Amino acid sequence: MSIFDPKYRDKHVSARIARAFFRISQTTKNMLWDECKLKSLTPAQIQTLLFIRYIRPDSATVNTLAKSLSSTPATASGVLDALQKKSLVMRERKESDRRVVSLSLTYKGANTIQKLEGLGYELQKIIEELIVEEQEVLLSSLSKIERLLREKGYALITETCLTCCYFRPNIHPGAEKPHYCKLFNIDLGEDEIYMECPEYSELEM
Repeated sequence: MSIFDPKYRDKHVSARIARAFFRISQTTKNMLWDECKLKSLTPAQIQTLLFIRYIRPDSATVNTLAKSLSSTPATASGVLDALQKKSLVMRERKESDRRVVSLSLTYKGANTIQKLEGLGYELQKIIEELIVEEQEVLLSSLSKIERLLREKGYALITETCLTCCYFRPNIHPGAEKPHYCKLFNIDLGEDEIYMECPEYSELEM
């Protein structure tokens, strides 16, 4: 029984889909490697920079990064060591809990991220060759697969506050931080709600 066995795939639609996922993942990995060569960074280093750039600051920790990379904290620390040597990231212990190390980008790191913003754009253009209805069906299916991967512990899925069940919009109208996160019991500003959070939990339908 293998998704790489043509006879097996002929009998199972799920196996053909899994094989397609494998091919797409290999292709996107190759695209990422091409970008890495241009920027003199490894894929894990690029993932780390993107993680720090788009995760909510209060969630930018070594442990959360390790989950995002599907690695151990020690491996994540090794990636951070290399990025610190390149002067791209900073590590700092939180005042509220000295055991927790928070992460942030340096000025050089922020500039490097700007040069990586186009990463994945070629893939987006290919997807846009599908009609809108096909894109919507694909997105719905992929969202379900992402959720199942998260539930089974295979992936850390992060999303913005807007569709999170813990998000309470405009609790304090007119305030600098008008929104509220029920999970962390903190107020959130307009920019913060568009940053990804590893504790995201989708709204129950």
